[in-house]
Amino acid sequence: SSVDGRPLGAQVELVWSIDRPVRAEREPLGDTVLVTGDPTGELPGARREAERVAASTDVVTVLTGAEATRGDVTAQLSRVERWYFAGHGILDPDDPWRSGLGLADGKLDVGDLVSLPSVPRAIVLSGCETGRTDTSHEVAALGVVPALVLSGADVVIASEEVIPDVPLHQDLGAALVEAGDLDAFVSRSSALHRDFATGKNPGPRWRIWVR
Repeated sequence: SSVDGRPLGAQVELVWSIDRPVRAEREPLGDTVLVTGDPTGELPGARREAERVAASTDVVTVLTGAEATRGDVTAQLSRVERWYFAGHGILDPDDPWRSGLGLADGKLDVGDLVSLPSVPRAIVLSGCETGRTDTSHEVAALGVVPALVLSGADVVIASEEVIPDVPLHQDLGAALVEAGDLDAFVSRSSALHRDFATGKNPGPRWRIWVR
C-alpha cells in the first residue's frame, strides 16, 4: 500500500502480531508431563532441578542430557499436556527465528516450534532469556513464547533474564505438575510471582503468558 506515492511502511510503523482464536470452553488439563533437563550436558543445576520436579509426579516422561534430542523431545511434545524445561535458552538478536531452546543434538528454534502439530498446554521454561522477545524486526514479538502460544499453548511461564545454573523454579514445577486445571496452575503461579515481586521469593525475573 502507498500514500501520496510513498510506501506506507516508510511513513508509519507497522506492527505484525500473532492472533489465536480463544477457546469457547477450556477442556480439562490432562496430567501427562514431560520434564526436560540439562539437554546440553553442562548444567548440573538444571538437571537436579528437573529431577526434583519429575519426582513429584508418577505420570511423567523424563529426558535429560543426551536423551533430550530434537526427535525425542518433539515426539513427546505432541503427547503430553504439561512441559517443564530446564536448560539453555538461546536468544539470537540478529535472526529471532533462530532463537530457541538448546537440546542434546542442536536446538528447537522459533521456526521449529511454530511448525509443531501441537504442544503442551501448560509450560514452564526455566532457562536464560526464554521469555525475551524481539520487536525490532519486521514481525513483532518474535520469540520462543509467542511461538508456543501460536502452536497451541494456553499458559507459558518463562524467564526474561540470564539465570544461574542452580536449582531455581521447583515451586513452579510443583505448581505445574500438581495443578488440577489451568486456572489452578495460573492462580498458584501468580501467587508465587507476587511473592517474588515483594521479595518473599527472590530469584530471576519471570513472567506468565496466558492465552
